[in-house]
Amino acid sequence: MTSEERELLEKMKAVMAENEALKMKNQELMKFLEESKTWKTIRESIICPKLKERYGDGDNMHTTLANAIGGIIKEYLGVSRLTEINTLNYDQAKEMSLAILEAIQKFEWPKLIELQKYWEKHSDIYR
Repeated sequence: MTSEERELLEKMKAVMAENEALKMKNQELMKFLEESKTWKTIRESIICPKLKERYGDGDNMHTTLANAIGGIIKEYLGVSRLTEINTLNYDQAKEMSLAILEAIQKFEWPKLIELQKYWEKHSDIYR
């Protein structure tokens, strides 16, 4: 093995170790997020993952739909901002979000399917 190859191998090992550390940090942050009782917790640890599971790729579309669900929740709870979701109203917001999500997931999402086909066709740009 040449010195260049050894150097490249060491760099790859360092990148892989850093990647593993970042994965662990991400898991810690997700756990913390799941434990906090905020709208962001509902959106990031419940709604978006369920949408990804049901519909596949489409993070920006998942966030857009989660925000629309947030608007409904906001109106029903009588809060002016989603940041007002806290320990007092979190459980109700979560249950309502899950109920809305359950109803929505019964249907196909034509716009997202169209976008996924486009993204796949242009995977050199979007991946």
